[in-house]
Amino acid sequence: MKRIATISVALLFAAVLCLAAGDAGAQGKVYKVGDRGPAGGWIFYDKGHFSDGWRYFEAAPADVLSRKVTWHEAVRLCSEYRGGGYSGWGLPGKRTLNLLINNLRGRGAGFSIAEYWSQTQNEYGSVWSTGFTGSSGFRDKNRTHCARCVRQF
Repeated sequence: MKRIATISVALLFAAVLCLAAGDAGAQGKVYKVGDRGPAGGWIFYDKGHFSDGWRYFEAAPADVLSRKVTWHEAVRLCSEYRGGGYSGWGLPGKRTLNLLINNLRGRGAGFSIAEYWSQTQNEYGSVWSTGFTGSSGFRDKNRTHCARCVRQF
């Protein structure tokens, strides 16, 4: 009886650890680039192992709005986004945005050919944006571009 109780406690502890670590990374689910993630978005990066609390990048299944937004709107909308019931979404940094575009281009992820905002700013307060047609650069925050939220898990 004592052995059963010990095993039960160990299994309960393992289950709590999996839930606390969150998502599929701790639960053993393996995703490939282009798969749908646990929040219904698109997996666009797999670093190959679970470390620092994450393994994958997931992009939201669609742009935050069906229209272009200013950078400030994009930051606010992504921080409030709860896609698939998950929190922790935000605008991608420059390098992450490039991964997203390069890895999901042509995979039917529903991106516009317009430019997308990143969170990367320069010393002049301009923000990096990149488009699926190859256009990129630092842009004024009051311009309007598309925005796609991302998260790590």
